[in-house]
This record gives sequence, C-alpha cells and structure tokens, in this order.
Amino acid sequence: MSKNRVNRMHLLQPVTRKACVAFGFMALCVAPVANGWAFDWQLTHSASAQVDFTDNAGLDPDGQAESAVVPSTTYAVSGSGQGRRVLFVTNSSITARANSNTGRAKFNQAIRSFVRTELWRDRFFVDGSFSSTQQLAGVGTATSANPTANRNQQNSVTSVSISPVYQHHFGSHADGQASYRRTEIWGSGSADDASSDTAQLKLAAGRRYSAIKPSLSIAWFSLDERPAGTNSDDDIEQFSIQLGNSLQLTRKYAFLTTIGIDNVDAPSSTRDFSGFFWSAGFTGTPGPRTQFTFQVGQRYDTIGVNGSASYQMTPSLLLRLSAAQDVGTGLQRAGTQIQQLSITSQQGVLTGANGLPAGFLRGGITDRISTDQTLDLALVGTYGRNTITFGSSIERREFDRGTQNLRNSRLVFTRQLGRQTSATAGAFYRYVDDIVGEDTHAVGARLSFNYQVGQRTTLFAAVSRTDRFSKNKADEFTENAVTIGGRLTF
Repeated sequence: MSKNRVNRMHLLQPVTRKACVAFGFMALCVAPVANGWAFDWQLTHSASAQVDFTDNAGLDPDGQAESAVVPSTTYAVSGSGQGRRVLFVTNSSITARANSNTGRAKFNQAIRSFVRTELWRDRFFVDGSFSSTQQLAGVGTATSANPTANRNQQNSVTSVSISPVYQHHFGSHADGQASYRRTEIWGSGSADDASSDTAQLKLAAGRRYSAIKPSLSIAWFSLDERPAGTNSDDDIEQFSIQLGNSLQLTRKYAFLTTIGIDNVDAPSSTRDFSGFFWSAGFTGTPGPRTQFTFQVGQRYDTIGVNGSASYQMTPSLLLRLSAAQDVGTGLQRAGTQIQQLSITSQQGVLTGANGLPAGFLRGGITDRISTDQTLDLALVGTYGRNTITFGSSIERREFDRGTQNLRNSRLVFTRQLGRQTSATAGAFYRYVDDIVGEDTHAVGARLSFNYQVGQRTTLFAAVSRTDRFSKNKADEFTENAVTIGGRLTF
C-alpha cells in the first residue's frame, strides 16, 4: 500500500468513526419499524441532495474570501413511537458534504433522540437520551444565513444520558421524587470530553395544603471535564439544600420564596460560588390563556432571574418567555441540551427552549467555568397558509477573566403560495461582546422556494446574504450563496 494511500485512510478515520456512530444510531431508530414492534409509529424519512454555490465558504475577511461549490446529501428521520409504557421520539439528520476547494468529504450530524420507559405505573421511570450535534467552537465564531458555510469552526459534541426517576405520593399530604442522571459527553477538535452525575431528592406538600405549600430539595452534581490539548481541567462538584414555600394570595396568584445554601468546589476558578442564596417572586394565571412564574434573587454571588411565562395570544399563536441562571462550562451546557428538550403534543417531535426547533439559537463551546444568565423569548404560530417562528435570547457569561455578552435573534416566515409551491423567508441578527472587548454585529437573510413535483418529491432553491461588522477589520466578512436541490420523502 502506498504512503499516500495510508495518509488518506488516516485522515478519514475520524470522519468514518463519526459517520458510523451516527448511521448506527439512526438505524436503531428505524429498526423497530422493520421488526414490527407493537408500537404506534409516526416516522417521516427523507433523503435530499443539493449543491451550494458560495463566494466565501470559510467566512473569511474581505479580500481573503474563497468561492466554492459544495455538494451534499442528507438523510433525515423524525417522529415518535409509543407503546403501553414506552415513548420514543427522534429528530435527526446526517449530511455528507464535499468542498470543491479541499476535495474532502465531511459528515455533519444533528441527532436528538429521547426514550422514556415506565417500569412501575406512575411510580418508576427510566429516561434515556442521545444527542450528537455540531456546535460553534466559541461565541465569537462566524455564522451565516447559509447553513453550509464555515463548518471548519464547528466541533462535534455527542452525549448519552440515562436517568431513573422514582416518584411517590404520600396520600394527599405530600409528593416526593428521587432521581439520578449519568451523562457522558464526547467532543471533537478543541472540545473536551466530560462526564457528569446528578442526584436529586424533592419533597413537596400535597394537594391537601392549598394555602401554604412548603418544599424541600436536596441536590448533588459532579462534572468531570477531561481536557483536550492545553485546556484547563474544569471540574465542578456542587451540593445544595433548598427550602421553598408558596403562599396562595388569591385564587389566581401566589407568592414564592426560596432560601438555601450551595457548597461548590471548582478548583480551576478563582471565584467562590458557594454560600447562601435566596429568591422571591410570584406565580399566577391572570387568565385562561396566561401563566407565569418568576423569581429574582442572589446565587453564585450574582443577582439572577429564574422563571417562565406563556401567553396564548390566539388559538394558533403562542408567546413564551423564560429566564435561567446556572454555573458550568460551555461544553457542559452543549452536552446536556438534550435534557432541556421537550416533546410537542401536536407534532410529536423534540423541540428546544420555548418550543423553538432544536438548535434554533446557539451559543458556543467555551472552556473555563462561568455563571450564566439567559433570557429567552419565543413566538410560534400558524395562520392558515402562514407559519411564523421567532426566537430571541440574551445571554451573559461571567468568567474569572471577564464577561461575554451574546444576543441572538432569528425570524422564519413560511407562506404556502399554492398547492405545490411555498416560500420561506428567514433573517437573523447576532451580537457578540467578547472577553477581550471585541464586539461584532452579524446580520443575514435567506429566501427559499419549494416546489412539490409529486406526492413525495420536492425541488427547492434558495439565496442568502450575510454581513458581519466590527471595529476589527479581521472579523468582518460578506458572503453570498445560492442553493439548488431536491428532496424525497418516504
């Protein structure tokens, strides 16, 4: 065997491993259908081929941009299966992509699957999840309205999680729940590997107590992050005890209070996250279409907001707002995103925060430990032939060496023009204020058309434009792209 042949095989090994894992897991998703298991399956499969023409494949600074032709093939499966005591949901795809400049093939995956098994009716459950996605290497990584651009600055993050959950009702007096979760995370490129364990015990007053509902929560969390290259070892161990109380003020509103103490061991951080914490707020249902729960307090030595709210503006339009505060690393947050996904009751597919499509808004993988405060806004609705999805997030990460601020907004509007034709217009805005003080503003738009040739075949075409602006000229770029392709659904 020639030396060049050996080198080529060596370069393909990481790609081949990732592709085999992704294809293997997606095959497992499909296998139950072929085996005829006694489940009610609602799965949609599709295979598509497309060609992208871009004048800046790497999103490089103006003057260094290189045009490229990027052909790709994608296989996707989404849907759910449900039996008497088993629920399975997946929303997954894998793409094989080439580049005319490098001549190399790459595999990119977006696999998210969840399964729940009820071993003891209404008492004992086991949840399992699998996620393998491409994540931005950092919050400052260049992004585009063209999904195929700048894949070189994204890392693969794969996580597997299993969680037994036991719950018990002590008559009408109290409700209890005990849970444990083990998660394994594998990264590629500059991303680390990690494992985490979470154990939690909750006890809350039952339905017998309507005016005052005290609660107790004891939690333990451990993250073992194994560094890649020269990254530091960002381990975390946290033990928390929390007391809460809900005081019913009126039929619609209640006053919430929380007090507790954290013991956080984070050797790589100079900050002290341990100590007493508190929060206070309200929960209520002002009307049949509105619900909210929000608390403001101090934890991890910072003021934070936690809670959620929803407003059913019309039968077809839902507005959601959420806020969350935590401590951890970028890899940990990316690797555990699957745990924050929910299952839509209407479509039976996994969705991300606030009901947005999974991965709709993304941060970035960063080493080092930080406290994180995130505010999310989402608007999801369907009006006859129109579908609208809007998401916006504000995120602030405080590190030992500084603060990162990230703002994301994305709007997608789809219009059914006719029985066979539809159009989708999308736009995004992204602002990054990095630790070193270099801020960037990126805006982009994409317009695509779909034409259904037959019952299962669709042709599509798209154009996009992206610009990023910064005081540092090396961070600025412009990209124009055109896409043509077809999709077969089966």
